[in-house]
Amino acid sequence: MSVVSKGTVEDFGVNLYKSQMNYWGEYKYTLSECIQWEYDLFVIQSLKGGKIERSVISELSSRVREYGFSEAQGFLDEELRIDVVITKGGESVGGIQVKPLTYRFMRQGVIDFNESANKKWDKPVLYFYYDMNERLINSGNLIEEIRKL
Repeated sequence: MSVVSKGTVEDFGVNLYKSQMNYWGEYKYTLSECIQWEYDLFVIQSLKGGKIERSVISELSSRVREYGFSEAQGFLDEELRIDVVITKGGESVGGIQVKPLTYRFMRQGVIDFNESANKKWDKPVLYFYYDMNERLINSGNLIEEIRKL
């Protein structure tokens, strides 16, 4: 399965701009701000997420050598919301979801959606958090959990 966009970043920014009138009855943000917000969300955050996932794989590979770590692909990534697959002896034993620390304060519906997707896999999915400076936050606890798999 692949993700196909139904428009450009600019198209999404225009739609966001126009939706303000229905939602608030006024324009709180300029068209330029709305386009920039969409760009940051869909381009910058996607690139940043991939970079951080690779950083997680590198760090865990050097610190927990008895396990393997690789980027999740296809169904695992897109449908089950898993970013990193954990293997031991060539078998998948779990997964990792990499999230910004702010994720912990998101609407409960967003959190429930991810957790529900994770539960569709028959293996545990652990969460690795990073701060606004892209520093990995819960390495020690996560490594302890991985060693239990």
